[in-house]
Amino acid sequence: MNRRDYLRALAVAGTAGLAGCGGNSEGTSTLPETVQQAMEEAEETDTETATATETPTEPSAVPLDWRTYARDATNARYVAEQPDIAGEYEVNWAADVSSTSRVVAGGETLFVQSDRDHVASSLSAIDPNGEVRWTWDAGEIGGTVYADGAVAGLTRDGDVIVLDPETGERTALVSDVGTEPDVSLNQVSESGLFVTVSSESYDPSELAIVDLTAGEMVHQSTVESMAGVYETVISDGEIILIGAAPVESTWQDNPMMVQRRDLETGEVLGSFERNWLREADMGWAHWTTVDGSTVFSVTNRSGMQYDESRYGMVAYESDGSRHWQRPELFVNTAVSPPLLDDERVYLIGGDTILALDRESGEEQWQYETTGAFSPGSIITDEALLVPDRFQEGEIRVHRIDPASGDATRVPMYTSDGEGGLYDQPVVRLRPASEGIYARGTELRHLTPVDGDE
Repeated sequence: MNRRDYLRALAVAGTAGLAGCGGNSEGTSTLPETVQQAMEEAEETDTETATATETPTEPSAVPLDWRTYARDATNARYVAEQPDIAGEYEVNWAADVSSTSRVVAGGETLFVQSDRDHVASSLSAIDPNGEVRWTWDAGEIGGTVYADGAVAGLTRDGDVIVLDPETGERTALVSDVGTEPDVSLNQVSESGLFVTVSSESYDPSELAIVDLTAGEMVHQSTVESMAGVYETVISDGEIILIGAAPVESTWQDNPMMVQRRDLETGEVLGSFERNWLREADMGWAHWTTVDGSTVFSVTNRSGMQYDESRYGMVAYESDGSRHWQRPELFVNTAVSPPLLDDERVYLIGGDTILALDRESGEEQWQYETTGAFSPGSIITDEALLVPDRFQEGEIRVHRIDPASGDATRVPMYTSDGEGGLYDQPVVRLRPASEGIYARGTELRHLTPVDGDE
C-alpha cells in the first residue's frame, strides 16, 4: 500500500477516533468497524500489496504533521480528507473573529482564542453551523491546543488549564509548571501530551510535559545544555527543541542547536550544533517543520541594510547530517512556513511560489501572481491551494497542480472591507467537513455552489 492511500485511511481513523473512541492509536484492532473497513479498502487499491490484511509497515499513529507546518499541527484535525477547490463557492455563514485570533480545530468544533500570539482574555467554541457553543472567560488562556478530547492552554502565571471541549468547563489545572507562558512554543501530541517550553534569551529554558487526559505533570526539567529555545516540533514520539547553543561569553555568537528528547520521559536522545548553517552563510532558521526524521528549515540571513535580507532552505536529519541546502531562494521577500507533500516542499514568498524536490532540493517549478500571495495556504491530495490579495473586494484561491505548477484561479467570495492589494488582511484557509474555512476580517464557512467540489 502506498503512503498516500495509507495516510488517507489513517486520517479517517484519526477523525473517528477523536469523535468516538478518544483518539486511540494503539492499533487497528480497537478501531470501529467502519474505520477498519476504510483502511482495508485503501490497502486493496495498491497493486503492490499482496493482501488486504497485510500488516502495515508504517506506524499506526495518525501522522498529522506530514502536510502541516511550523506551530500549526493542531489545525490538521478538521476532517478526515483534505478538500479540493475547483468551482464557485458561496458564504454559508460568517462569524466576527479577529484576523489576529488563534483558530484550532477539534473534531467538528472550532476553538477561537482571541489573540493568536499572546495570552488572551477568552476562548470560544464554534460549532459547524457557526453558532457559539460556549465561551470561557474566567481568566486568561494562551497557546490553545486540542488533542484526544481535551482543550488546553497556558495562563499568564504559566499554569496549564484543561477544558472540556463539549461544555467549556475546567477539568484540570496543573500548577507549578515552571515555564514562562511563551505560548508560541506550545505543542501537543496525538496521545494528549502537552509540551511547553520557556523561551529565554540568556537563561536556560524550562521544559514541561503535561498529560491532558490525566491532568498531571509527566516531566519537568531545565534545558541546561541549551542557551535558549525558540522553536519546538513533535515527531515520531520525540520532542525536537531548536535554539541556541551556550557560549562562554555574551560577546560570542551562539551557534544554532538541535536537541532531541523522548516525548514520554523527557530524556535527552541526542543533540548537535548546526555550525554548518553559519559556515554556509545561510543565517538562522526562520521556520521549521519535520516529516519523520527529516527537518526542513527556512533560513534568514539579514544584514544591516534592507537589501541584504536573504531567505534559503536546508534539509537535514535530526542527528545533524545534511541532505541539501539552497541559499538565497528569496531576496527581500518574507517567506511563509513551508508546506510538504510526499514529493515536494513548497515555499511561498510575496508574489512567487517555489516547488523544490524534497530529496534533492532541486527546483521543480516556479509560479508567480500579479498580486501578492497570502500565507494561509493548504496542500491537499489534488492541489496546492493558495489565497491571494488581488483587487478590491475579491478573494481568490490559486489551485495549483503540485506536479506541473499549472494553475487556475478560483473566486471565493467578495467583501467591501477586504479590498486593496496593500490594505487587505491576511486570508488563511482551513479545511472543513463540507467546503472550507477562510479567515480574513471574519471567519467564513464557504461551501460549493450547487454541491460541486
